[in-house]
Amino acid sequence: MQRMIQRVSFIGAGNLASHLIPALLDAGVQVMEVFSRTGVSAARLASTRNIPSGKFPAAINPQSQAVVIAVSDDAVPQVLGALGKTIRILIHTSGSIPASVLGAFSPEYGVIYPLQTFTRNRLLDFRQIPLFIEGSTGSTLEAIRQLAGKISDHVTEADSEVRLSLHVAAVFASNFQNHLYRIAGDILKRNGLSIYALESLIRETMEKSLEMGPENAQTGPAVRNDRRVIEKHLGFLGHDAGRKEIYRLLSDDIIRTKNRKDTS
Repeated sequence: MQRMIQRVSFIGAGNLASHLIPALLDAGVQVMEVFSRTGVSAARLASTRNIPSGKFPAAINPQSQAVVIAVSDDAVPQVLGALGKTIRILIHTSGSIPASVLGAFSPEYGVIYPLQTFTRNRLLDFRQIPLFIEGSTGSTLEAIRQLAGKISDHVTEADSEVRLSLHVAAVFASNFQNHLYRIAGDILKRNGLSIYALESLIRETMEKSLEMGPENAQTGPAVRNDRRVIEKHLGFLGHDAGRKEIYRLLSDDIIRTKNRKDTS
C-alpha cells in the first residue's frame, strides 16, 4: 500500500505558509500545529483555521508524519539544529537549498518548492501553482508527490540543481522585474504621474513575451542600438548614479544579446 502523508506540522508562518497551510487543510490534510520564531505570526495564522500554534523550538506533535520547514533560507540551519534528529519526513520549501541538508536529521526528507511569489492576504489558486519536488528515497518521493498532488495540478520532480536554476530565473523574472516597476513608479511620481500610467504597457509586455517568446518581443532603444535616445535617457536620470548604472547595464546587455542573435 502506498504511504500517504495525512498529518503535518509546520515550522514557519510567513507569506508562503499563509497560503500553503490553507491549501493543505482544504485538501483534507491535517495540519497538527504551526510554529514561528516568536510565536506571534504563528498564532495569527493559526487563529484563522483553529490550529494549535506556538513558539519554536518546541516538541513536535508525535502524531505528525511530516514536518514542513517554511522559513527563510538563512533560518533553515538554525531550525534544523533546534529540531534535531527525527524519524518523520522532513520537507523544506526552498528553491536554492539542496535537499541533502536535511539528511543529517532524518533518513526520509525532501522538498516541495512552489514557484510563485507569495504575499499574505493575496488570493491565489494554489491548484495552478507549479510545485517542484524531490525525495530522498523512491517511497519518500512518492509520498511527497501524493501530498503535493492534493493541492496542485502541476507537480514536477526536480533535483537541487534544477530548482536552483528555477530560483535564479524567478528572481530575474519576478523580484528584479518588480523592483524595476518601483523605479519606473518613482520616476513617474516625481513628474506628477502614477505607476498606473504603465498598466496597459506592463500587461501587453508580459502577454507578448509569453506568447511570442521574450527574444521576439523585445522593443525599445537598446534593441535598436539607438545611442542618441539612450544617452538622452541617461541625461534625464541626472545625478542618480545607481539608476543610471542599472539603465546602462540593461541596455548594454540587450545590445549584446541582439548582436549575438544577429551573428548566429
